[in-house]
Amino acid sequence: IYIKSSSPRDKMDCILLLGEGNFSYSHELINSDKFLICTTNESYETTINKYKNNALKNIRVLSKCNNVKILYNIDATYINHPFILRNNIIKIVFNFPHLEFPGKDASLQHNNLLDGLFKEANKLLAKNGSLEISLFLSLKYRLWDLIGKYGLHLNAVNIINWSTFTYYNHCTTKLVKNRYELNDGYYNRLAATWIFSKNYKDKIEMPKEIDNFNDLINNIYYCDICDKNINDSIYGDHKNSKSHRNNAWNELLKNKKNNP
Repeated sequence: IYIKSSSPRDKMDCILLLGEGNFSYSHELINSDKFLICTTNESYETTINKYKNNALKNIRVLSKCNNVKILYNIDATYINHPFILRNNIIKIVFNFPHLEFPGKDASLQHNNLLDGLFKEANKLLAKNGSLEISLFLSLKYRLWDLIGKYGLHLNAVNIINWSTFTYYNHCTTKLVKNRYELNDGYYNRLAATWIFSKNYKDKIEMPKEIDNFNDLINNIYYCDICDKNINDSIYGDHKNSKSHRNNAWNELLKNKKNNP
């Protein structure tokens, strides 16, 4: 694929990828007929040291493509890079947005992340552009404020078919078994992509998998302090339990140590 603007000032139709860990999803899209702006909030050095299995390999592949620009240290909640601002952003993709050290108020902090993302997307997107956010269908994400805001409206929800990916390798923001790149396990996890645009739709048809998931968790709550699912019939007992109170106390001490 070779895409060239006739002038450095000409706008190109671009897909903006945010929060790329090891750039494997970017690798997945290199045959796109659109220009790809592939970004991470980390530095080049942090990226290749953190995602040792695949990051450098993917970056080398992307660097040889004429339809790709790689940018480091890009904050998804405050995007001011001139290369991004001067082009026509027709799609923004953020797969599995997570903060690395959210603490026990994770839902609040991740909602702030989403809030900033929606604000930036509204400013950057072309008139008919779209914002795509992918998340696992897990109980903790039920607390995330994944609704349209700042002029963006939910248009569709699509279940992710993991078998369609060739290069994409899911990453986590925290160490799991001494690694950030997960080569197995997640293929069996139900996940979906939520698609937003500036066009309002009266009715959205949800996939049956999401309806089944909502029915399943209708009477379950997620405890941020203990990081576990609790049936609503015993939620009050759980909050008064010794284990919950100990976890809450330890979290308070840790926060005081980190913020004297």
